[in-house]
Amino acid sequence: MDLKTYDRDEYIRAHVYLIERGIQMMEKEVSSFLLVVDASDLGRKHLDISRDKALLNVATEAYPDRLGMLLVGPVNLFVRAAWSILSKLIPKRLAKKIHMSKDLTKSLQDLLPEGSEIPSLIKRKG
Repeated sequence: MDLKTYDRDEYIRAHVYLIERGIQMMEKEVSSFLLVVDASDLGRKHLDISRDKALLNVATEAYPDRLGMLLVGPVNLFVRAAWSILSKLIPKRLAKKIHMSKDLTKSLQDLLPEGSEIPSLIKRKG
């Protein structure tokens, strides 16, 4: 996606759709989900505080108790700097659910039950 020409509302609707599809796929006894954000190769040209805050607000307002954790990675210096700004603009309750990771595969292996399958896309990106 070319972030210079994207339609912000459509971008947010697409994320809501993906979250809703994920919720539909959850087993009945599961009440929360882990959302993984691919931060590989992110840089200043990708930063849109307004868009990113709107996406976080969707997660907290539409799914306040469903979002168990938001895992972001692999992080670089830019992502950490952006997070230091964004974290001050969101509720503390949400900020506590967001975790930065240098290695997504390792973080997921540590979080998920043994034997859980980690998608190959995440395995490739680290």
